[in-house]
Amino acid sequence: MNTIYLGIGSNVEPEKYIPKALDLLKQTFQSCEFSRQFLSESVGFSGEDFINLVAKIETVLELEALVRKLQQLEDIVGSADLENIDQDINELQPRAKFKPRTIDIDLLLYGDRVCDKPVKLPRTDIVDYAFVLWPLSELAPNLLHPVLKISMQQLWTEFNLPQKLIPLLKPSKPLE
Repeated sequence: MNTIYLGIGSNVEPEKYIPKALDLLKQTFQSCEFSRQFLSESVGFSGEDFINLVAKIETVLELEALVRKLQQLEDIVGSADLENIDQDINELQPRAKFKPRTIDIDLLLYGDRVCDKPVKLPRTDIVDYAFVLWPLSELAPNLLHPVLKISMQQLWTEFNLPQKLIPLLKPSKPLE
């Protein structure tokens, strides 16, 4: 069994797409836990604010199959930027960053795996963005970053980049 962490975000009708994505994740994977949701500014482009959260999931899927599955889930929910979801994993094209999203599901951690392909792990967003690190540190405070060997809680305590982030105390749909 592999423990993975996902960053999930939406800035296009998030009240619709976040619950849809969470329901689909719960249907797809054996075990899911979700952080609370956070409101954050768009980063890298001018746009509506995002709702972000982090999910902890247990899966038997190997990395390549998981990457494909996550892209399929994005497609089902409504935002995959792939022309052909059934193409070979080696032909998957990177999605454009910094644009409005109905749903964005990013693999942050796959156990303690460190790699560059098929995705870069651990995802650098963990230490770059408050909207990833704060919910991750709440969900798994004692989890060690696979490269830095520092706990997520300590990384969050030391985080000092100026980013607007507001915790939402009442999610649009209860998270089980």
